[in-house]
Amino acid sequence: MPNTIYLIGFMGAGKSTLGTELAHNLSRPFIDLDILFSRRYQLSIPRYFQRFGEAAFRDVESSLLAEHHGLDAVIATGGGVIVFPQNRTLLQDHCASTIWLHPAWKILWRRIQSSDRPLVTEHTEAQLQQIWQDRLSLYASCADLVITSEDSAVQLREVLGFCR
Repeated sequence: MPNTIYLIGFMGAGKSTLGTELAHNLSRPFIDLDILFSRRYQLSIPRYFQRFGEAAFRDVESSLLAEHHGLDAVIATGGGVIVFPQNRTLLQDHCASTIWLHPAWKILWRRIQSSDRPLVTEHTEAQLQQIWQDRLSLYASCADLVITSEDSAVQLREVLGFCR
């Protein structure tokens, strides 16, 4: 089994929820890059976006991904981690497995519409759906396994079957 198991997908896909369960079942540490970011920089992601902008955030996100690459862990990434080619290279590494959580747009929208996430507060639903659509091929290019179910128990069974 590869060292690192990455969970990718748009915001609201369930990466943190599945990651916690998966890490527990595999007896591995769980790292949520968004939580790690907030702890390390002592700022929420929305506040960081306000102060420094999305580009600065994406640079830090890329650094955190690289810093944790190769660990024997389950890592939940941010929804936009796939926008940078260097991040996709890490996610495609043969020593890693990358799982794409890919529920339908209506499920994602239901989960994120009241969020304070910067992309949600600054864009309409149609604009967010376009961002999601623009990223689909990037997620697909990194994925070793695609999970379309929104049910966390089904997701866990599928990923455990893949990992074992």
